[in-house]
Amino acid sequence: MSGKGQELTAIPILLKSLCLAHTIVTLDALGCQQAIAAQLLAQQADYILALKGNQGQRHCAVVAYCQATCFDRWATCPADYDAFDRQHGRWVRRRAWVLPVSEEMVALRDRPGLRAIIAVETIRQVVAPARYPGRDAVLPDQLPGCAGGAGTGRTPPLGH
Repeated sequence: MSGKGQELTAIPILLKSLCLAHTIVTLDALGCQQAIAAQLLAQQADYILALKGNQGQRHCAVVAYCQATCFDRWATCPADYDAFDRQHGRWVRRRAWVLPVSEEMVALRDRPGLRAIIAVETIRQVVAPARYPGRDAVLPDQLPGCAGGAGTGRTPPLGH
């Protein structure tokens, strides 16, 4: 199969040619298709499929569920993974949850074999560069979304 845009047609053909029993297959949002999920289950594989905004009701339902369950400030579900990275001039916090698919997730009932939702939150904060003669520096409290008051030089904590 040649030519640009043939990925969706090629995925089922490629999957059929592989021995996938007892494996986990990951696909990007293009592969988030009912037929592909059903094929993976028929081949005794588990799957992780990406969900993006163009999935309409499914995306809205998952975002609302994740917001209430784990992202909101007073959410009761602790993260399964929580790590900080302070490299490359920025601070990054990554949190991840593995959430069971609840009965209220009506928008996802048509997904064969769906058992869990993986939610990932990434919070980035740019660290202020050092001040050099002839160059301007940006203080962390001058960056959009940062607390601390102008001129304090305090860097607000990451997270909620």
